Amino acid sequence: MKGLGKRILAMAAVTAVCVWAAGKSSYTVKPYRLDEDTLAQQVQMLKENNLTMFSGVTIYDGIVIGDTAYYVMTQDGIEQERFLGEMTAKRSWLGTWRFYSMGSGDSGINYDIIGCGGHNFLLLSGKDPEQQVAKVALNWYGQTYEMTNESAKPYFLLCTELTGYMPDELLPSEDMFRFYDKNSIDFSVSFYNYHEPSI
Repeated sequence: MKGLGKRILAMAAVTAVCVWAAGKSSYTVKPYRLDEDTLAQQVQMLKENNLTMFSGVTIYDGIVIGDTAYYVMTQDGIEQERFLGEMTAKRSWLGTWRFYSMGSGDSGINYDIIGCGGHNFLLLSGKDPEQQVAKVALNWYGQTYEMTNESAKPYFLLCTELTGYMPDELLPSEDMFRFYDKNSIDFSVSFYNYHEPSI
């Protein structure tokens, strides 16, 4: 997972075991976004099992890829800062969600490449307090990938499939991402300046 930042935001990844039948998994590879009701149900189940771990945590959005659900979240920290973290939980054979791990750091955006079923997906989360980000573009090895942000929330979670050349063990650099507002104006410089770590 790569990240940069000035203020502290959060990205969470929550892992679940998918529905099984006759010993075989039955998930689809195509990513899908959790609707508000499903997201709320999953979060409530996790909180009921791990109340202390969820102190100060707010989860804003979730995307499922294969048998894994990834969440963008914030966690309260010292002096009302917001910590960027990665959180995982696993679903038991009984269908209950169990907390697995959590980590945090100082970032403005986070991204990773998720491999699933022979496909590769770019997952990107970030902090957008003024809700300016309407689209994010990445030009990587001659291929342009665009992700539209339809969320009306201060934290976004975006995903796209990477269909072009994929180098081994290499991620795009942070400055390759371009951020556009609803008028298609590139404001990447100001976005990066806002999230640049203070000295």
